[in-house]
Amino acid sequence: MIWSIFLSTGLALEVPVPNPQKGFEQIRFRFGGFVQPRFGYSPDDEEVGVVGQVGFSVRRVRLENYVDLISTTAIYSKVSLELMPEARLVDAYINVKPLKLLQLRFGQQKCASNRSLMVSDKRTLFPERGALQELVPRREMGLMVHGGTAKGHLHYNIGVFNGEGTNRLANVNRKFMGVGRIVLSPFGSTGSKTELMDVEDQSTLSFGYAFHLDEGGPEGQQEGVYGHNVSLFAHWKWLTLQAEYLYREIDWEDTNVADYHQGGWYAQVGSFLPFGEWLSTHVAVMSRVEEIDEFEALDQTIALVGPTDPAQRRRNVSIGFGYYPSEPWFSQAQDFRVQLVYTFRSELEELRYDNDELNFAAHLSF
Repeated sequence: MIWSIFLSTGLALEVPVPNPQKGFEQIRFRFGGFVQPRFGYSPDDEEVGVVGQVGFSVRRVRLENYVDLISTTAIYSKVSLELMPEARLVDAYINVKPLKLLQLRFGQQKCASNRSLMVSDKRTLFPERGALQELVPRREMGLMVHGGTAKGHLHYNIGVFNGEGTNRLANVNRKFMGVGRIVLSPFGSTGSKTELMDVEDQSTLSFGYAFHLDEGGPEGQQEGVYGHNVSLFAHWKWLTLQAEYLYREIDWEDTNVADYHQGGWYAQVGSFLPFGEWLSTHVAVMSRVEEIDEFEALDQTIALVGPTDPAQRRRNVSIGFGYYPSEPWFSQAQDFRVQLVYTFRSELEELRYDNDELNFAAHLSF
């Protein structure tokens, strides 16, 4: 029996010990996490009473622990804790893997509601994901069947969840949320692992579709939420492209409450610089365009209460660049990165205000 202890940056320690559980060929313990310090600036707009921000912060401090029991049927578990702004549970699940194509995951986990959400915070292109993923179900308590073919031509997720959100003690409304996702990759793919691939990574192309269905509330006041998401992902040499479109409809049983839909789209591209070996592995530029509308009534017109009303349709255009020390210090480029990003924010319903944003961000996986 070999007990293995792995650190996320690629260091490993293997210790032979007597076999306490004869059914498993290997027991692996993996410890790690990441930290994301930031400096941010956005201006004040006195005309509309909006106070901007300037200063330092720590966006995330995550601790992660994995235990893998390896045999013919592998059993994995993950527990992760977020320490900012206070300690709270993030992931807590057990994953049973009799086959690559058929796996069962039980506990608090990510819903497979869109591609961007499925990528770890350690592997996003920008310091923050786009606004679109804030509209979809995120981490939930439930049961998910998932898997993929050996060469990654197909990946799928089908799950049933409480639909109450993270760290809830019970399924209060006694109803369940259904989530499903399928991804087709004609040339094969490793799945939703990253938003910026290295130059030497194999080229890939993926098309995804996801849905979620949730109902809640007492009789006569029930709320139905129906969401559809389509995605595109492609990588070739220096370039990595990702785009998604989301449509959600919120239908109230009570006719006195306005039904509405929400959604939007984004497209982003990241590219290492193709001007020599060093630049093509250490410096990347990035851009993202997104539009989002959190509230558009279906059968009536509802006026906005002001420029900062979240119901206003808006567009964000972000540009930036990043530095990635990469090998030989880090096994993957995104294990350590420093990024400078500027976002131009536009309100599309004529109630505009000054809210552009500058971010200087760092990330270290350990």
